[in-house]
Amino acid sequence: NETKFGVMAIVGVAMLIIGFKFLKGSGILKKETHIYAVYADVQGLKQSNPVVINGMQVGRIANLDGGKDMKRILVTVSLTKEVNIPVNSLAVINPNLLGSPTMEIQLGDANTYLKNGDTLLTTLSSGAFDEAMKIINPVLYEVKNAVKSLDSVLTTVTTVFDVRTKNNIQSI
Repeated sequence: NETKFGVMAIVGVAMLIIGFKFLKGSGILKKETHIYAVYADVQGLKQSNPVVINGMQVGRIANLDGGKDMKRILVTVSLTKEVNIPVNSLAVINPNLLGSPTMEIQLGDANTYLKNGDTLLTTLSSGAFDEAMKIINPVLYEVKNAVKSLDSVLTTVTTVFDVRTKNNIQSI
């Protein structure tokens, strides 16, 4: 009976460890490649956030380490798919207004590729506010044109009406 209990306990602990790794998003027997990126601001990036290339998830954030001074935050990226990432590729953190941010790798055009342990080039993303302004900007342009048209209509109306009509409109 003690042997059965011991075997059951070992199997239970093993299942707990495997389940915990699965929920974290890390592979149990998969070979993963680790590359690094250094940022001054990670914009809310967390462990297990997705890493995407051209909209397809190719990995996850494995670790974030800012050290004691927190001036340079080292982001460890765990790639679960075998992809050739050119040396001049850029890592950009894309904040999301509705969810957690993702890291996007924008592929470069170099003929040499990153290996396990190499560091990606990083750049600052424009941020959610700037992205919203890109969408809103054409609308603001149309509103500006409408205001100009309204101003010209009001100028025409004021020149057409006589003083008595203007006073009647003003009293209304």
